[in-house]
Amino acid sequence: MKAAVLSTLAAMALATPVAAQDHANHVAAQPVAKVKATGVVKGVDAKTNTITVAHDPIAALGWPAMTMSFKVASPSLLKGLKAGDRVRFDLRAQQITAIRRG
Repeated sequence: MKAAVLSTLAAMALATPVAAQDHANHVAAQPVAKVKATGVVKGVDAKTNTITVAHDPIAALGWPAMTMSFKVASPSLLKGLKAGDRVRFDLRAQQITAIRRG
């Protein structure tokens, strides 16, 4: 009986990484959803195509309000933005894909 229990536990332990890997592959294959957010521009770096934003909480991601730097999908998104601008923006995979003042 003890051998049967140990055998079952060993089989379960070996199966877990495979199940986890399958789940990880499934999640990775899913398209990344667009998330909307708002915040205040703290800085713009055209050389690295990044913008630093003090964003409001982002409920869709479970993020509290914080200040973060984000890559932008296109350098043109940074044109005309400056520190202090209130913005609304779209994120996809932690990259800003659209940004608007307001």
